Amino acid sequence: MKHRRVARFTMKKLLMIGASATVFFVLLLYAVSAIYVYLNQDAMIFFPRPIDARLVESLKVQNNIEELNLRTDDGNTLRGWIVNADPAHKKPLVIYYGGNAEEVSDMISTADQVSGSTWALVNYRGYGSSTGSPSEANLFSDSLLVYDTLSARHDIDTTNISVFGRSLGSGVAVYVAQHRLVSRVLLSTPYDSLTSVAQEQYPYFPIGLLLKNKFDSVARASDIHVPVLILAVGNDKTIPISHAAKLAAAFGRFCTYKIIPGADHNTISNSPSYISSVEDFLGNQ
Repeated sequence: MKHRRVARFTMKKLLMIGASATVFFVLLLYAVSAIYVYLNQDAMIFFPRPIDARLVESLKVQNNIEELNLRTDDGNTLRGWIVNADPAHKKPLVIYYGGNAEEVSDMISTADQVSGSTWALVNYRGYGSSTGSPSEANLFSDSLLVYDTLSARHDIDTTNISVFGRSLGSGVAVYVAQHRLVSRVLLSTPYDSLTSVAQEQYPYFPIGLLLKNKFDSVARASDIHVPVLILAVGNDKTIPISHAAKLAAAFGRFCTYKIIPGADHNTISNSPSYISSVEDFLGNQ
């Protein structure tokens, strides 16, 4: 009888040790995963795309395209293009900010379709042939450099500068609209904040504490008092449409919120109603 009690006591102790070890392992795995998310968040957010050198050369000989090279304070070079500039006249300017996997020369054809405006298409750091590494801080500071450089040109109507952001770039466009004088803000498949989107995707992590690149557009919306157009898609599996709706509500009466039918996050720009919506919005000012 005595030996049985010892055996039962030993088994209970082993079970307690096993449970403690399991809890420790789960907590360790959670901590390691959280650290991984924190250390690798740039690679999880930004997907830089290069540009073919032959395309760069072919764009140099097109009459309506001007190559743009801007030097940042920390020694990097931002490269892109000015499309449809007119040296003889001041024209409205649209500054475009691409998605997280977008090389912005893809937008040249869209710029060609929207008449009456000069377009600035500049690749983020690490994208296209721009140098450096992307981050929220770098994209924000670079976006102001682009604005300040272009608004000083004699062929730009400084009273009519619009910012146009797609997906990730919507957060950059909103940031510029908060810090510089713009006449319009166009946002395609935007989000309220990257923190909100990431928290939805990783509900078990304290994303607010882990995320360095917050892109908090919804917090900036109340500072923006110019017309805003938000173009969203119902079938958005990358950024659920609820995030665009929250951002539209934050802009309030300044915002026109439009859902583009028959498109998803990556094909919205192929829709004829997308192009016509952009043309109408730019033409209204």
